[in-house]
Amino acid sequence: MTESRENLLLLPGLHGMGSLFPPFIAAMPPQWTLKIYEYPCDAVLSYDEWTIKVRDALPEREPLVIVAESFSGPIAVKIAAAPPPNLRAIVLTGTFLSNPVAPLPHWLVRAVKPLLRIAPVPRFLLRRFLLSPTSPPELVRGVYQAVDSLPKSTMAERIVSTCTVDVREEYRRLTVPTLVLIGRQERLIRRRAVAEFAHLRADVQVAEIDAPHLIVESAPQASVAAIADFLRRLPRPEV
Repeated sequence: MTESRENLLLLPGLHGMGSLFPPFIAAMPPQWTLKIYEYPCDAVLSYDEWTIKVRDALPEREPLVIVAESFSGPIAVKIAAAPPPNLRAIVLTGTFLSNPVAPLPHWLVRAVKPLLRIAPVPRFLLRRFLLSPTSPPELVRGVYQAVDSLPKSTMAERIVSTCTVDVREEYRRLTVPTLVLIGRQERLIRRRAVAEFAHLRADVQVAEIDAPHLIVESAPQASVAAIADFLRRLPRPEV
């Protein structure tokens, strides 16, 4: 089946770069066009501030689909809660609505921030929580390089922001068609946080992909197939 033209904006994970997206992009139909919004390595902003910046960068007229990974999921939800007229849909992949790791008190999360500023993330933790034992070597190297390129201070601030964010109310108010991609091998996001998507909105489409946390990088063909099927079922935008 020939795919219709789609305009996608990709929002990356916590590292803020699009360097891990090439396999996902290569699997897309040629009719799709895309842009990647990258976060500067030294930029430390709140979720509200990131939402404003991303919203300001959105095209004003052409129908748009936002694909938001992990860290960026709450940003896409915030935008979609007060959507621009041309926002056709959002796709949330390997992400969360509230604290993804553990129900820790905010004061404790902030207390460990100084440690995050000086201690590098161990390689075995990246492999365990972001990838799988069968992840290709080039993806493993790409993840290590992406994490190494991010200043520890930036990493610490972004990790803390994920542990204190809560966009469940915005998610409940969504009127934009939404697809949630969930990895069957997910180890980073706690089960309760994953379950919130279907629990809070029974009308949201959920697709399970046989992949770890980095879903679209680990299973690009399956991810594109799920997104294409979702978009195919939507009403065509007015030209």
